[in-house]
Amino acid sequence: TSDTTSIQDVQNMWYQQTELAVFKAQARNYVLGLGSSSALQESRGYERYDVHRAQRKATTRRITLLACSQKGLTQDDVARIVTRSTSWAVKEGLRSGLEDFCEVYFPEMKASLSEKRSRESSAGDCRSENRSVRRRVC
Repeated sequence: TSDTTSIQDVQNMWYQQTELAVFKAQARNYVLGLGSSSALQESRGYERYDVHRAQRKATTRRITLLACSQKGLTQDDVARIVTRSTSWAVKEGLRSGLEDFCEVYFPEMKASLSEKRSRESSAGDCRSENRSVRRRVC
């Protein structure tokens, strides 16, 4: 009867420990930049391991805690500061969602979105060769 489940059916319901170990090793190698990037077809979900993103999150937490500890600020002032300091995450989430949407429904747009994103990130990069910065005079 169909009510009984065989051991083979139970084993096929989820990944085996060896398969999970392979997934972990591939993810670790991808995040650390080891091996070939072609081993993983999709990089979705690895954003959380991006060093730049982690630094921005840490800075946002420090700003939030500092704003909360200031005695002269009202709750509205603190809310404004926190909203402004977290706006990068909202923009990044919307951009990522748009890219995912376009990848599924309008695949031909993916290349132009990726090109625009790389242009924007290089324009805001502090190490960009086109950026002119005045030297600080002490």
